[in-house]
Amino acid sequence: MSSFRSNTIVINIDHKWRDLAANVYAKLLLERLGYRVILIRNNRFDQHYCDVFNPCAIVMVHLYQRDYAALARRLRDRGILIILMPNEGIPPLPKLTDLVAGKTSDLSAVDLHFAWGDALRCALAENLPEQNICVSGSPRFDFYFPHLERALPDCRQLRERYGLDPGKRTITWATNFTHAQFYRRNQQFLRDDWKKLGVDQFLDPDLVARREYESREIHFDSIVRLVEARNDVDLILKLHPSEDQTFYYRRLAGATAKARGAIRIVHQDYIWNVLRVSEVHFGRCCTTSAEAWILGRPTLELCLHPQEFFRREDHAAGGDTVTEVDGLIERVDYYLSGGAISEETRRNRGVFLEQWCGPLDGRSTWRFARRIDRLIQERYDGTDRAFPLSPRAIKSRLLVTALEATNFRIHNWKVYGPRRRLDKLGRWGKYFDHNDERAWARRLAPCVAVDPDVSP
Repeated sequence: MSSFRSNTIVINIDHKWRDLAANVYAKLLLERLGYRVILIRNNRFDQHYCDVFNPCAIVMVHLYQRDYAALARRLRDRGILIILMPNEGIPPLPKLTDLVAGKTSDLSAVDLHFAWGDALRCALAENLPEQNICVSGSPRFDFYFPHLERALPDCRQLRERYGLDPGKRTITWATNFTHAQFYRRNQQFLRDDWKKLGVDQFLDPDLVARREYESREIHFDSIVRLVEARNDVDLILKLHPSEDQTFYYRRLAGATAKARGAIRIVHQDYIWNVLRVSEVHFGRCCTTSAEAWILGRPTLELCLHPQEFFRREDHAAGGDTVTEVDGLIERVDYYLSGGAISEETRRNRGVFLEQWCGPLDGRSTWRFARRIDRLIQERYDGTDRAFPLSPRAIKSRLLVTALEATNFRIHNWKVYGPRRRLDKLGRWGKYFDHNDERAWARRLAPCVAVDPDVSP
């Protein structure tokens, strides 16, 4: 028999370079509240870890896929509380709000669904009872506030890390052309993936891949022209963790010597580090732009493709939209010369952040942990239970033992191969391991110790 650990919580981690740090902080807070917390990779390991550890609750990212929803129902039938925390709380396009809010998903097993802001809460309320929804803010936004900044490198260390010229200004571009890689290869992968997720009900995968492929080319060429037009800037190119990273290295290798000397590609670091050394930030209605607003940075909304589809007007209103290279150069000149963000733009930022990002006070992770604790206190009876060791449970125990004993290396071999550095989609470093987890725990432990809000 496998004994029930009534104080165990399993948390699913998607992208290391986006989600890990905030979830390690959440783990530390929950441990202060008396729980045992296990972080797992988001690669269909949920069932196996639940078979082994029999948690009282599991935190998942979404239930878009039918098999995920079926898994949630099975776990709920075993008495495991189902909690959803979106890794992205702002739908990238208005038409995707129904998808993010679960209109096309089976949320019947969900005990608690977090929302970053009130706008998503209202959309979720059409598909879930109000008492099952909690507005928490975004946990990773807490890293823009002083109590967690002490765990981060200072600006001097970051400039050295990125190899920035101390005599130059720093501008940043966060890419999000995640579907461009599917235009000329792996087309069927995207079609099948979107069908499983339900995205194909809202967007045509082939059309999106083609537009993104074209847009990526246009935007990269425009950025090269920008750095060639100025002698006093370094540009950090922060890659989205789901993108084909080889494209940017290949294109930069073929650029002029001046562009190669001015552009720094960063794909293994956190956006809050990049933004702290940024003076002007570029994006395409990306969450990174909202994060730049928290720091008060000027942002430019790139809309350089004549048929750009990746845009939502309420998000774009928080920055200056540029539609051609000359306008991009002019806006960079304006802000680097001391130009101020307009009052209208500041108001637009405030409205959007309040609606979609919730409370911006550095306590989102604390609200996340406290609300989970309250749910468990209210809904879980705390009694130990046992489950028969079925053949599936035995298989799960063997798999989890192998994953933990090798620090996920056996999974790395499956994803990357024994010698390859990239997965089949051209990505590297998506998944965390326990060394990453322990490193963040050491850095964040002093922050938890001095935070008065985490007293049990």
